[in-house]
Amino acid sequence: MISLLLFLAALWISGESRSICPDSNTICQLPGGKIACCEFANGVCCPGGKVCCDEGFACAENDTCLRKISALKKTAPIKNVICPDQTECAENNTCCKTTSGRYGCCPSPDATCCADEIHCCAHGLQCDLEGGKCREPDAVVSMMKKTAAILRSNEGV
Repeated sequence: MISLLLFLAALWISGESRSICPDSNTICQLPGGKIACCEFANGVCCPGGKVCCDEGFACAENDTCLRKISALKKTAPIKNVICPDQTECAENNTCCKTTSGRYGCCPSPDATCCADEIHCCAHGLQCDLEGGKCREPDAVVSMMKKTAAILRSNEGV
């Protein structure tokens, strides 16, 4: 938001400059000691003394205001898991050999690949192929089925 500054004469009382701007305005000090009132409570006084911007905006060229945009946090790039046959699985997946001899993706990091080359179990669990479950000493959970891995492109290699 932009506002034209309202120029007011400053009153000099006991050596201090006091303006007659309303309390809800921002006081802008201009070149030559003049005072201007910006209609915004937390306004930004722009150089040149013609305009002021509302809070969250910044002074720009041609007496305009631009909304400030906060910087985005950098996130780590997704790092696909590269399988021994040069196919890829998504991050936090495990490459497991399939019945075709290629690799598939188990949707769990550091997973246990089952001997049937179809299923896998989460890290630390053992494959119970007869029961079709994943086991640990005090728990039994369902096995996960692998998904197909994607063929890696040779771009950037």
